[in-house]
Amino acid sequence: MQRELSYTELKNGCSADDFSFCSTAELEPLEGIIGQDRAVKAFDFGLHVKIKGYNIYMSGPSGTGKTTYAKASTERLAATEDVPLDWCYVYNFQNPRSPLALSFPAGEGRKFRDDMNELVQLFQTELQKVFRTEDYEKQKTELLRGFDEKRDALMDQMSKEAAENDFQVKTTNSGIYFMPVVDGKPVGEEEYDDLAEDVKDVIEKNSQIVQEKASAIMRDIRELDKESKWCVDQLDYKVGMFAIGHHVSAVQEKYEQNEKAVAYINAVKEDVLENISQFFEDEEDGEEGLASLLPMLSKKQPEDVTLKYKVNLIVDNSETEGAPVVTTFNPTYYNLVGEVEYDSEFGNLTTDFMKIKSGLFHKANGGYLIVQAQDILSAPQAWEALRRVIKTKEINMDAIREQLGTVVAPTLKPEPIPANIKIIMIGSSYYYELLSTYDEEFDKFFKIRADFDYEMPRSQENMLKIAQFIKGFTMREKTMDFDVSAVCAVVEYSSRAAERQNKLSTRFNHLAEILGEAAAWAKLDGAEMVTAK
Repeated sequence: MQRELSYTELKNGCSADDFSFCSTAELEPLEGIIGQDRAVKAFDFGLHVKIKGYNIYMSGPSGTGKTTYAKASTERLAATEDVPLDWCYVYNFQNPRSPLALSFPAGEGRKFRDDMNELVQLFQTELQKVFRTEDYEKQKTELLRGFDEKRDALMDQMSKEAAENDFQVKTTNSGIYFMPVVDGKPVGEEEYDDLAEDVKDVIEKNSQIVQEKASAIMRDIRELDKESKWCVDQLDYKVGMFAIGHHVSAVQEKYEQNEKAVAYINAVKEDVLENISQFFEDEEDGEEGLASLLPMLSKKQPEDVTLKYKVNLIVDNSETEGAPVVTTFNPTYYNLVGEVEYDSEFGNLTTDFMKIKSGLFHKANGGYLIVQAQDILSAPQAWEALRRVIKTKEINMDAIREQLGTVVAPTLKPEPIPANIKIIMIGSSYYYELLSTYDEEFDKFFKIRADFDYEMPRSQENMLKIAQFIKGFTMREKTMDFDVSAVCAVVEYSSRAAERQNKLSTRFNHLAEILGEAAAWAKLDGAEMVTAK
């Protein structure tokens, strides 16, 4: 039914009689969000469900306070939850291109890194000390003397076998060779050509006999040299173990509850004992001469032999309280998954496990990540990275450069880290429908939708909450208070923005703009309080 309206019916006014206060100075600031009961219930339910796939999509018009509420509500819950693990990357002695990931209770990752640094320092001092003692030199000399005697005996046997067949043994830097002997004199190549054919035939026949016997003796000498090296290595291992074994055991006992860490420490010990010589200073005279000819070489840093024994602590929760809540407005691929950095040496790209840098997924692991739908859909490969973490529950640092073939460089394949992250995505209904249409697994990844409305009922309770919202604004922005007439004017504006006499707008960023401008005008007028004017 159509009916004619009087002008008084065109506006639902608000008067000071609707409130029991004179100004916002008498009020407490608002806690929570106004007029979004249904969305708040859905959001809170989604926060408390810890099952895979129960991530949250907060939809609704901009300016309704979605991001502010999501951050505040999530932080309240996160403060009551456990602090997540620390994560480190360490050298993989079995496969250097695939660094190992080690986890520790919060705060122990930093201790483990420091303990390993201290242990490596002990390696350097203790090994140099023990291998420079007279006792070690004496043991090594006696060991080698026995092998030298056996080697000399074999060489004497070779000389004797050669002499019996009229040959002489000659030893040079390039090896051993035999010279024929005729009438008690060694024969060179030029003299050999002048010999009679029957003499040459005898020499040739004896040469084959000597070569066969020499081959057997040389084989024995090689085996002896191999055994000599093995015995010296065993001596070095035993002496090195004596020097560092108790230090290693002490660190292993400290982390005995962490099997992977104990295995890694054991691998470090074995690698150190197998490469003891790397801890001794080498003569660099030759390199210095080369550096003087090529000055650029002098800029190259000497190789750090202890690098592979270091610990790259990429997630340190030693000072974290509760579960982490990470909010990002720049969710690029590398910001999310982390990156392996490179150094350039004379045009060549080099990298190692210490150049692995963590991303937002690592920082939010064990907690919550709040992202904007528009931001993540605007960044290349970011949505694919997000859905892969949700789907596999792993943070895998595959380099996108390698996938696209844009960089030819040595690459690392760090061991994936288990992911336990609740994703809170904030965006409009348009992006929700877009993702639902074009990603068939989107509904499986985001089972919770908290849909924020653009309007709420114009009730006495909600009108009072708007007044409390104004109070919160004055405290946050440090402006003067609003009197009751100004609050009434804001309520009327909110109703007009909703285009309904029995509704109020929930787009509080628009209300905040009005509050800010009103406070500025009141200040210009020299007023002590914002009024309806």
